Amino acid sequence: LLADTENDKGTLWALEEALRSPAKPAIVIGTVATGLDLTQSRRLNLAAAANTTPLMLAYSVPQAGTSAAVTRWRIAPAPAARGRFTAFAHWRWNVTLERCRTHRTGNWLIAWDTTAHRFRTLAAQPDRTQVRATA
Repeated sequence: LLADTENDKGTLWALEEALRSPAKPAIVIGTVATGLDLTQSRRLNLAAAANTTPLMLAYSVPQAGTSAAVTRWRIAPAPAARGRFTAFAHWRWNVTLERCRTHRTGNWLIAWDTTAHRFRTLAAQPDRTQVRATA
């Protein structure tokens, strides 16, 4: 199902209806131009929880402030890997888990593995903001 809406209000309505659908979609994905306030994100979170449907929202601008989201990820392009003779080998991305209720945050460099047809982690960078001082 693809819904093309005029504005974010229509997008939020379509997302909530898809999440509450008795058809129980495998995942609901949407994009919004502006940020969500706590009430809007909480409504979507409750609708997703009703049928245990994963919801993924993409924003064009960085979001700040309070959200009901369980996790917040930031995905940015990384320099492409180079193969033999410095030719393009494969795409890479910097992936950052900025917020997570149940796990630690962190940064990863990932790439698409064309042989295995899956993403693979190239490097994990520990989150140094949560390191405890030792006495």
